[in-house]
Amino acid sequence: MDGNTTAMAHRFARLLLQTLSDDAEFSSDLDSYGWRLDDFELKEERGFNHYRCALVCYTPLRVALFRVLWNELSSLHVISSGKRSPAISDALRRLCPVHFVTRADSALDFDRPGDWDRLVKLSEACREGQLLGRRMSSTLILQDEQTAGKTYYLGSLKSAAFLRIYDKTREQRAKAPKHLRAGIPDDWTRAEVVARPTDKERRLYLAHCSPCDVWGASPVTQEIYKAVEGGELGLMPKVAPRTEDFNRAYWTMLQQYKKTYEWLLKQCGGDVGLLGDRIYSDLLSAGLL
Repeated sequence: MDGNTTAMAHRFARLLLQTLSDDAEFSSDLDSYGWRLDDFELKEERGFNHYRCALVCYTPLRVALFRVLWNELSSLHVISSGKRSPAISDALRRLCPVHFVTRADSALDFDRPGDWDRLVKLSEACREGQLLGRRMSSTLILQDEQTAGKTYYLGSLKSAAFLRIYDKTREQRAKAPKHLRAGIPDDWTRAEVVARPTDKERRLYLAHCSPCDVWGASPVTQEIYKAVEGGELGLMPKVAPRTEDFNRAYWTMLQQYKKTYEWLLKQCGGDVGLLGDRIYSDLLSAGLL
């Protein structure tokens, strides 16, 4: 493995940790626990997915704070989750003003009786096209045999954005020590949007938006957010088609409407200039220009 990349990952992790210490809430945690930055361990571990290497930053309580992943010639990839992930995101923005986010999960928590049924019913209305006028592609309910927990998915799991609703109470009680389980709410339901754009424009947008803005990843998740939070969100910016996409679409259109163009040219007496004027006039009349 390239030693230069490994050394760069270590330097970056230290810089990120130092930048994170400037966050008021994180600094308060350091003071309350009596921790110093030297108490945090950077441990090299085996990577996952297509990354071969990982550097994990552990707190003194052995909780993973963030992970840095890389290959020999790749850029660094940072992963964080949990309550400190917003602070880590802010630190990344200060440390690297220009970076891309390949995946962002944003959650809303509910703890009243009936919240699970309310959220699923709202999602079913989206799935059936009652809110947006078109049906969703897929819905899946899973039952965890070990915890008896349940998860509801709205949208294709392979798409750039989908919604996940799950029983957070059972998930947390299955993980927590027995003496802590009583403190977990009985009706804890989490609704979570998963945004995974494939284009640079939206990945750059994710790098600078707020957690609630992530709910604008699709029209469906936007409507869900508006229904449960009452807030207005803008959709993520649309990706401008590339020039080659326009060229491909243009030649496809010519092939599909070849006979129509032949008929129009005959109507214009074979005059190509007159044909162009006719098409331009019709586009104006139809309000397409």
